[in-house]
Amino acid sequence: MRVLLTRSALHNMLFRQAIEECIEKQSANIDVTVMEAPLLEQVPVVDSVGNLQEFLQDKKIEEVIFISPSSVDFGAERVFEKMELQRVFAVGKGTANMLKTKIDRMSLKGSSEFEVVFPTQNVGSQGLLDLPAMKAVENMQILIVTGSEGKPDLERQLLDRGAQVSRWECYQRQKPVELAAQLTKILEQPLSYVFLHSSHAAKHFLEEIPEDCSMHSTMAIVGAKSIAEELKKHEWEGGVEIAETPMPKDMLKVFKQQLI
Repeated sequence: MRVLLTRSALHNMLFRQAIEECIEKQSANIDVTVMEAPLLEQVPVVDSVGNLQEFLQDKKIEEVIFISPSSVDFGAERVFEKMELQRVFAVGKGTANMLKTKIDRMSLKGSSEFEVVFPTQNVGSQGLLDLPAMKAVENMQILIVTGSEGKPDLERQLLDRGAQVSRWECYQRQKPVELAAQLTKILEQPLSYVFLHSSHAAKHFLEEIPEDCSMHSTMAIVGAKSIAEELKKHEWEGGVEIAETPMPKDMLKVFKQQLI
């Protein structure tokens, strides 16, 4: 069995461990190789600092929302350097933990009282919108720190509630330069499973499959129906299983079912 993980090394670390443990428990007698080939890499947006400065010139930002760990990685230091904040919001626990680490490392003034607010029940944009602090936002100036291809759903819903929303895109995703060479090497032998977490990543994967490579024996485990549609559009010849969400736990659940 040959399994391909396609997120960044940072994201793959725990997921890889969970995959290997799952295989060991349910298919102990099978020879397994777990490989990695990140389909997306993240880089700073050109002149993103200048863009942030423009946002702050004529606005009094009252709340800041970080959309992802990458938004923290690429944007938090700039935000904290230019703004005096008492708290920030995160869409999930992973993003919140990165914010707390960043705040501690920067030794921000008053960091002991600094609050990182995030949903603990329904993780994600909807969970954030369900928080009491996000229900009464009429006329409030809110800054969303995100990537260049981040979905506008949260922004739209905050606007519907009467907030004045600015969107700062501090990073962007692109195809890794070495991806074609990586996939050519990996696909010299048949691939059993590939995990695809986004339509953008799936597109990169499909674009770099060598022309003489057959994928009919490969099962794609995808994180959304839109990804399955992207595969179909490119005449994917292998199997497809759709997880409930792109979250690792849901992707892993589908994989476990395949091993039974």
